[in-house]
Amino acid sequence: MSEGGTGASRFAGKQVQLFNVATNEKYASGGLKLTAVGTPGHGSRPHADNSAIHLMRALIKLHDWDRGITYTPDTVAYLERLAEAGLMPPLADKAAVEEQIRRSPALYAAFVNTLNVTMVNSGIKINVIPARSQAFLDCRLLPGQDPEAWRQQVIDFIDDDRIQVEFARQTSGRLPKPAEWDTELFWTINAVIKEAMEEAVVVPAMTVGATDNRFLRDRGIPAYGFIPCLLSSEEAAGFHGNNEFLTVENLNMGCELMYEVVRRMCVYAGRRSASAGGQERPEREVAECAADELVVAQGRLAPEAGALEDALGAKVSLHHRRLDAVESLGERPRVERADRPGHEAAAPGFRSEVVALSLIHI
Repeated sequence: MSEGGTGASRFAGKQVQLFNVATNEKYASGGLKLTAVGTPGHGSRPHADNSAIHLMRALIKLHDWDRGITYTPDTVAYLERLAEAGLMPPLADKAAVEEQIRRSPALYAAFVNTLNVTMVNSGIKINVIPARSQAFLDCRLLPGQDPEAWRQQVIDFIDDDRIQVEFARQTSGRLPKPAEWDTELFWTINAVIKEAMEEAVVVPAMTVGATDNRFLRDRGIPAYGFIPCLLSSEEAAGFHGNNEFLTVENLNMGCELMYEVVRRMCVYAGRRSASAGGQERPEREVAECAADELVVAQGRLAPEAGALEDALGAKVSLHHRRLDAVESLGERPRVERADRPGHEAAAPGFRSEVVALSLIHI
């Protein structure tokens, strides 16, 4: 888990508890360098071949370019989940959907290849008409878009032979790969958030920026963008800007939610390791997971290492005493989860009673 997806306290003008878990991201290496070449001259005379003017016209043209709305599998799934929660019109009402998309720059960015002028360089003296002017554009491409095809689109739209368009930097050309969202990690995030906030909406989403998660996803690791905070509009608008800030309340919320997600995933990994291949893990290792699980199940997180050690010792003893009972329990009772059709969960009342045993028989 890294940056890239976050929560919002408002969406489409409504007070919400909306958490985006980013499973994909846009391609951030499609930035372009535009170079205009003209004829240098003295600033005291009228001049028809000013490179700065050629460049400015091209930049204004690109700024006004309406590239429409492009739907990807990620954004379609996102809109469907939002519609189910009553936060977006149904996809069948395309006009209403696109009107709402265009009203929010943050949302619109997920449906279009974006470009923004970030640097302009021209001239050497106030009285010299520049022979060469350059501008750099930060471009973020939607998943599945070909960078070279995008560069050619820009060239065709500018339609000016005096403007050279090239990539701002050399890249590998490897496009980001999405992570599967129907995973234990995603559903753990979903469960933790909804236990803390019953009305919360948790949706898989796409990062419009770039993160290091793309390197992990490229190797088949389900890396998610997840910042467990409910950002206000002011907090979200402050990224990379002046007076970027996070409230103390969001800092506390983020720490608590992230801790619980990581804790549960560590317990899950322990269970999976214990049951893999029918091989038992060392007793202390099983008990470590069990102790942590028991402390939380009883609603008293151990505040100090000493308290955790006491709980661990108690669980080692409990593990020994109940080994004989394991054989008589057989399969762990399971029921279908209402929030995940086709998936099973432990039967109510079983988990907190025999935590240590469930690590072996799950």
